[in-house]
Amino acid sequence: MKQPLIASAIVAVLALLSGCAKTMQLDDPQLYDQYLTRSYNQRVDVCYNAVLTTFKERGVDLTKADPIAGRIVTEKHVAAIYAGYGVVGTISHRYYIDVKGDTENCTIKITKYKAWKGDNEVPYVKVDDVYSYYWAPLFGGFESNFDEDEDDAIRTRAGMDAVMKQHRPELDEIYNQYLKKTKKKFEGYVALKFTIAPKGNIIDISIEATTTGELDFDQLIKAAVSTWNFGEVSGANMTRIVTFNFSADNNEDSSKNGGRRAHGDGGDKLDSLLKTSGDNGSGGIGGSVGTAADDDVNVNGKRKASDIMKVVEQRKPALRNIYNKYRKKNPEFEGRIVVKFTIDANGDVVKFSILSSTTNNAKFDGEIKKVISGWKFGKVEVGNTTATIPFTFAE
Repeated sequence: MKQPLIASAIVAVLALLSGCAKTMQLDDPQLYDQYLTRSYNQRVDVCYNAVLTTFKERGVDLTKADPIAGRIVTEKHVAAIYAGYGVVGTISHRYYIDVKGDTENCTIKITKYKAWKGDNEVPYVKVDDVYSYYWAPLFGGFESNFDEDEDDAIRTRAGMDAVMKQHRPELDEIYNQYLKKTKKKFEGYVALKFTIAPKGNIIDISIEATTTGELDFDQLIKAAVSTWNFGEVSGANMTRIVTFNFSADNNEDSSKNGGRRAHGDGGDKLDSLLKTSGDNGSGGIGGSVGTAADDDVNVNGKRKASDIMKVVEQRKPALRNIYNKYRKKNPEFEGRIVVKFTIDANGDVVKFSILSSTTNNAKFDGEIKKVISGWKFGKVEVGNTTATIPFTFAE
C-alpha cells in the first residue's frame, strides 16, 4: 500500500519547483525581499559566522566567503526531501548571501537563489512550499548558531579584544619595517583564523584571506600572532577569525592608537569574527534529537500528523544545534520536552506552550520554544490545527 503513496509524495514535492499556481520567478526582487531576508538584533560578525557554521554543519561547501564584504556563496548542493516515511527525493540548491549591519543589528539576505530538478535548472518556484520545506529551516539554522550571551562566554570578547589592542603596535612595526626593507608600498588586509587553547596559547593558525599581495609579509604577521597568549580559562578551545588591516595612511598614528584596530575598539565592523567551537573543530557535539512515534503525536485539526511530522523532521537540525551548544557546557545534559502548539491556516505557529520538561533548564527550554514558534508549516484552505509532540534530547 505504501508504494503509491511514496510515488505521490515524490510527485508532490518535485512540484515545489514547478507548476503555475502560487509561483514566483527566481529573478523577481520581491521574492528575495519577502521570503529571503531577515533582520536581527545581533552584531554583524555574529550573523556572518552563524551563516558559515550552518552550512558547515550541513556539509555544504562554499565557493566564496568574504568577511570584509559580508558575502557568502555556496556550491551547488543536494537537499533531501522528506515525507512521512522518510526521504523520497532530492532537490539541488545554490545560495548567494549578503550579511550587512553594524555592532548592534544585522540583515541576512539571500540575494540570489538557484535550484535544479535533476540536471535541469528551473526559473520559478512555488514559494510558500519551498519556504516551508527549505528556506525557513535554513534561517532557523542561522538563528540557532548565533553566539551565546556574553555572560555565558568562558572567554569574553572584551578580554580577547584587549589582548589584540595591546599587541596591535607589534604588527604595525612589522609593517613599517617590511616597507623600509623591501622599499615597496602596499596596503590591504590579512585575515587569520586561529584556535586558542584553555591555557591561552594559540594551538592552530592559518591565513584565511589576504589582499596585501605580499606572501612573505603575511607569514610574518601569522608568525607574530601565533605567539600571543590570551590568558588561562577553564573550558574548551575557542576559534576566531580576525582581519588585520594595514595602510600607509594610518602609519603616522599607529604608535598612538594602534593603527587600524580590531572590532570593538573603533576598527572595521568585520575586523573581529568570533565563534566558539569544540575541540575537534566541528563547531558542535554530535547529540541527537528524537521525536516520538506516530502514536505519541496528538493532532487535532485539518492537517495530517504525517504532514506536520515531515516538517518537524526537516527542522530538527536547528533543535540539535541548540542541544549541542548546551552539551558543550555539560556533556551529561539531556531530557524530554513535550510541546503543544497551534498552527493557523497560513502555516504560522500562533500559540505555543511547554506541557512538561525533564531538562531542568528553563533557558534551554526557552530557546527550543523560540525556534519552534518560528516554524512555518505551509498553507491549508481553512482552520487551525493543534499538535502535541514530545522531543527527546540525548547523546
